[in-house]
Amino acid sequence: MCSSNFSTWRGMRYCFDIDGTLCETPNNELGKPDYVNATPIPYMVEQVNGLYDEGNYIIMQTARGNRSGIDWTELTTKQLNDWGYKYHELFPMFCKPTADIFIDDKGINAEEWKRNCPLKKGIIASAFDVIHPGYIRMFRDAKLYCNHLTVALHEDPSVERSHKLQPVQSVEERTEILRSIKYIDNVVTYSVEDQYLDYLRSGEYNVRFLGTDYKTAPYTGQDIPIDIVYEDDQVIVVNKPAGMVVHPGHGNYSGTLVNALAYHFDNLPYRIQDYFGRPGLVHRLDKNTTGLMVIAKTEFALSNLAKQSKLLRNKETAI
Repeated sequence: MCSSNFSTWRGMRYCFDIDGTLCETPNNELGKPDYVNATPIPYMVEQVNGLYDEGNYIIMQTARGNRSGIDWTELTTKQLNDWGYKYHELFPMFCKPTADIFIDDKGINAEEWKRNCPLKKGIIASAFDVIHPGYIRMFRDAKLYCNHLTVALHEDPSVERSHKLQPVQSVEERTEILRSIKYIDNVVTYSVEDQYLDYLRSGEYNVRFLGTDYKTAPYTGQDIPIDIVYEDDQVIVVNKPAGMVVHPGHGNYSGTLVNALAYHFDNLPYRIQDYFGRPGLVHRLDKNTTGLMVIAKTEFALSNLAKQSKLLRNKETAI
């Protein structure tokens, strides 16, 4: 069942509303539905019968008589048969049946309904170079709090901060990728931080999304020196000094190794369900422990290092 085309799905329970969906029902002189003079919609007869012939279970549903108390079951059954509809059961709307698909002239998809609600606009910013699953989960979670999400794409962080790496992908490539993600409604770009501040000050956005390492701290990254003993295109090995907390947490929202990494490196990958607060981390050391820590720079390195860390966990020795 990979297709978004409902008509290609097999073995489903389809529930169809009748009036306004399967037939045109005029109003009488009192402005009430004139069920007796309802006429079928030929296109819908073909579609419903096609689904029936393909082995789907067809349920007919009606609200006829809900207000008047008149039992229209006999007339409705005769009309469906006369019109040529194939179906398995007529189920009154008094008890809503279980179905995989509901076809109703007054129905609306939940996502469409949310899109038509008053806008609550959110914004999130980064260079978003080399999109990884952590970003997707972050966008998805952000969309739980707004119905319109804008990504502010930093064109090149290295322009203002020389310690930052220049993005591997072009602005056009990153924009194309971001626009293809279903949780994102709009992408805007900015070249300098002041331009991003203009977006925030415009009053257009209701929610700004930040990582937990922003809590009580003015910036994601902090200019804290890092003792790098090795670096290549996949990993960084740093010497963590005693007294430094590895990642933000309760009571430690700044001054951590992660704050330092965020300042010196862009777009470090995140482990599953850990895209806030611990980018690149595969393992940790206690605050008062001095030692080497391996930091992943790519999803590939993060995944493989995590597996190796799990295998060697029982052989860990602290010095």
